[in-house]
Amino acid sequence: TAGPVTIFSDGFEGAFPGNWTVTKTEGKIDALWGRSTYRAATGPASAWCAAAGSAAGDPGGPYRKNMDTYLVYGPFSLADASAASVEFDL
Repeated sequence: TAGPVTIFSDGFEGAFPGNWTVTKTEGKIDALWGRSTYRAATGPASAWCAAAGSAAGDPGGPYRKNMDTYLVYGPFSLADASAASVEFDL
């Protein structure tokens, strides 16, 4: 039997957003996911939810009021998978 297959891995070391899509809910403040060096896990970079946009804040600081931003990867298919897992650092 075949072993595990990694579909996607990202340490946010390259250009941001790379393979990710960054969006926000209409009418919310302009604070978006962006590349940061705060609390990086596997290299010098990480993603932080309010690192970009005109209302960006200091990495690790409090979240902005009325912030509603998304960092999405996909689509991808698990149709041929018999099991799946996801790992991330929070």
